[in-house]
Order: sequence, then structure tokens, then C-alpha cells
Amino acid sequence: MKKTIIFLALFSFLFFGAGCVKVRVGTFDGGVYKSTNKGSNWQQKVDLLAISSQPKKIASVNITAMVFDPQDSKTIYIGTENRGAFVTFDEANSWQEIRNLPRGKVTAIAVHPFAKHIVYIAIGERIFKSSDCCRTWKTVYLENQPDIEITTLAIDRADPKKVLAGLSDGRLIRSMNSGSSWSILKDFHSSIKQILFNPHNTGIIYVSTKNAGLWKTTNGGADWKNLDESLKNFSGGRNVKKMIFDRNRSDSIITLSSYGILRTDNGGKDWTSYKLLYKPGKIKIYSFAINPQNSQEIYYTTEKTFYRTSNGGLDWQPKSLPTKRAGKFILVDPNNPSNIYLGVAKEK
Repeated sequence: MKKTIIFLALFSFLFFGAGCVKVRVGTFDGGVYKSTNKGSNWQQKVDLLAISSQPKKIASVNITAMVFDPQDSKTIYIGTENRGAFVTFDEANSWQEIRNLPRGKVTAIAVHPFAKHIVYIAIGERIFKSSDCCRTWKTVYLENQPDIEITTLAIDRADPKKVLAGLSDGRLIRSMNSGSSWSILKDFHSSIKQILFNPHNTGIIYVSTKNAGLWKTTNGGADWKNLDESLKNFSGGRNVKKMIFDRNRSDSIITLSSYGILRTDNGGKDWTSYKLLYKPGKIKIYSFAINPQNSQEIYYTTEKTFYRTSNGGLDWQPKSLPTKRAGKFILVDPNNPSNIYLGVAKEK
């Protein structure tokens, strides 16, 4: 009997490790997933290039930021919760760790629209900049208050020396010289979630905040208008989580809010809602995206489901997520819209 107990204990240790009674479910279902058929099927893409012969992966990471290189959709940057940043140059088939950066939480990434060797990454209270394809980094902004973090970054496509950063205390700061110096453009007194330039006229900028609603400027930040009045008929509509510009129109954005998904085609004067498969505000939506070539194709995720429409929301096709984690980021390849990338993270 004693030999049997010893054998079972040894068997459990060898196959399950110390503390074998605890089985960690979902530990390796993180990172990035890719679909080549618009979300019908998914494959986890977490292979990490390493010098050693032993394969390494980023299957346990939580994604906190995710962007394409504006010039090359094969290149994708991701930020993680506690392992820094990574980049792929081959459509997520392999990832490389971006070295010489702190391994803290990456809150924002912005890539120069025309010079792919210039990248900005925000980690905590700092903004780092690389001008040599992520080989070396320098701090271009350091917040004096360590409890305040950089929440979002945006680069003016018409004038890439102009960089905007949103802070968790509500300040919108601007650099006119590629990060060499900064000034306050506006204080919204509420954490900034996103900054969105109108690509047709970058003097038009939208800013979404945590508690102060949605704002717009038409003159580069000299004056600002709150758009809450136009959103009053949509409960939770002012709590905008993400904005996407419809490039097929001059001043049209689609927003994800606590209400659901809304659209304006006249710069925020009027809004219409997309009909989803449930009542507005009843289900939490984590992320959404549109096909850059066809804004009738829309995608969004809830806790367990990936939804897509090909006709502007007249009907939706639900698919189970390929992971137990929440789909926090969706990227649609602008050159090949069949390719969709999903960045996931554990919901807290």
C-alpha cells in the first residue's frame, strides 16, 4: 500500500508538477489569433523567434495594445500587460520581442505613417521613441506623477511631427517636433480613451473620455465642442470606448459605446444605431472593427462570441471565440480583408 502511494505521488509530480491538485485552465490561450476567412475559423499565432533551439511562445500574455504598421499590414505591433512589446513582420507567423524597453504594461503604440523605422510606445508614465526600427529607445516624455499613465497616442498623418498623447488625468498634450517638447492642448478632467484624426482633414480631431463624453475640434485644438447633446437619445452613447473613421466619407465615424454601436455621417450632428441581436446596453462589447474597404462589414466581440455582418447590421452571424479570454482588439487587414487578427486578454 505504501509503495502504491509513493508511486502515485511520483507519477503526479512528473506529469503535473508540484501542487498537482491545481490545474490551471486557460493559461496558454492568450496572445493573438488569426483568421483567414473573416472569422469563420481561428488559429492561435504565438510563436516567438528565439536564438535557442527550444521553441518559445507568447501564449500566456494579455494584449493591451495592437496596431498595424500603416505602410505594411504584414507588420503588427502588440503591447502586453507585463511582458513589454512584440512585433511581427510576417502576418503573425512569428513574433519578436522588442528589447531595451521596460517590461511593464504597454498602454499605447503609434507608428509613423510614412517612416516605419519611427515608433512610439507608451509604458506607464513614459513615452518611448525609436528612430532605428526598435533597436534603441529614448524617453521623450516622462510624467512627474507616477500614478498618472499615458493612455493613448496618435500621429497627425498630414504632419507626422505632430504627436498627441492622452493622459489618465484628462490632459491632452501635443508635441510639434516629434516628441522633443510637449505642451497642453486641452484638459478634459477625465481619463482620455482615444484620439482620432480625420484622415481627410487632420484639423478635425475627436477625443473620447471616460466620464466627460465625446469631444471634437475642427481647427486643430484651438476650440472644442462636446457632442453629448447629439447623443442624448442613446443611453450610454456618450461613453465611447472606441472610434473608427469611415474613409469612404468626409467626416464619418463609427463608435463603440455603452449603448452599442453608433454611426454619424455628418461629423457628430446626427447619429444612428446599428441593430444588434440584443437590446442596447444589455451586453458588454469588448472590441469592434470594420473592413477598411467596405464599411458594411463590421465585427465585434462579447465575452464569448465573435459577431460579423456583411450588410451593415441587417443581420449578424455569431461565432464562438477561440479562447476563454476576452477579445480586446480586432484588426482587419486593409490589403486583404479576409485576414482578421484578434488580440485577447483575461477580463478582470
